[in-house]
Amino acid sequence: MRFWALSDLHLSGDPPQKPMDVFGDRWRNHRQKVETNWRAQVAPEDTVLIGGDVSWAMKLEEAAPDLDFIRALPGRKIILRGNHDYWWAGLAKMQRATGHELLFLHNNFIPLTDAVAIAGTRGWIAPGDTQWQAEDEVVWARELQRLERSLTLAREAGFTKLLVATHYPPFNEAREPTEMADIAKRYGALGYIYGHIHDEQNFRYLPREIHGMPLYLTSADYLQFHPLEIPLPM
Repeated sequence: MRFWALSDLHLSGDPPQKPMDVFGDRWRNHRQKVETNWRAQVAPEDTVLIGGDVSWAMKLEEAAPDLDFIRALPGRKIILRGNHDYWWAGLAKMQRATGHELLFLHNNFIPLTDAVAIAGTRGWIAPGDTQWQAEDEVVWARELQRLERSLTLAREAGFTKLLVATHYPPFNEAREPTEMADIAKRYGALGYIYGHIHDEQNFRYLPREIHGMPLYLTSADYLQFHPLEIPLPM
């Protein structure tokens, strides 16, 4: 089994109801690029993490075409919530809606091997960043608690090697570690997967590691719509 990650698919049906090429030519026909590259790289026995911003849909039933598209791709799929996933619902409801064929990383953890598990949560805007407002404090605190709970559950279940995934990066605009990174370090995470970041100007000067953990940016446009293989801890 190989482990892959790809985030920020920003799907909106086929043909797309919200074409992404308004954000640049690289997004033209991006759904087809994702499917072609995914099928070329991912085997049925592999696992793929989709790290948020899956669909532009506003309700779960409206996201069905995009989730069905993902279900039809090879591999075992894990979905993490992003800031644009307004269709997100309760875990049981999402599982029923997808025929229990997709896994959702939310207030839980997902085993990858007998020893390795992935923990995570959505994350949020980092304190002190340009967009930060006073009301973000409540959301930030909740997301920190969710990450800690996810890691605690994995540890209590006996998993000794942990990876962490959040939609938002574990660093602020100044590229300094946030509390998300601090929590991951405290639990001995061996790698940190994130998305959310777009545009060439924002791809510059990205840290490659934080607190000794390798970092993996998996935004689809950053990866030219190719899933990124994430090394599994040995």
